[in-house]
Amino acid sequence: MDFIMNNFDRIFIYTLLTAGQTREVFDHLRKIGAVPDGFIDRYEYVEWPRGGEGTIKDLRRCGVPVEHNAIVDDMYIMGSEDQMHRWVAIPDYNSQGMVDNGFVLARNEIIKKFKL
Repeated sequence: MDFIMNNFDRIFIYTLLTAGQTREVFDHLRKIGAVPDGFIDRYEYVEWPRGGEGTIKDLRRCGVPVEHNAIVDDMYIMGSEDQMHRWVAIPDYNSQGMVDNGFVLARNEIIKKFKL
């Protein structure tokens, strides 16, 4: 989280949750100290329509040039084919016993992608 907060002014959230549910999750995470207070003010919920073209996470919905964005996700299939060069893979953390180094690897990829 420190890396994100120190390097990015905008953080887009693509999720199956509604905007309200997402806010509840992040409010809870802030209360327990899992995200810094400033994160709540900085993240931007991205509307993700379902069906048809809405089944992929399209960076164009973020309203900034695609090359200024990256998508950090565990599912390659969810990205737009023309944006796969902006994809940063992380492991699927639904499996118990996963080694928690996926975000370190993602951070390193983001540093390369954005020349930080």
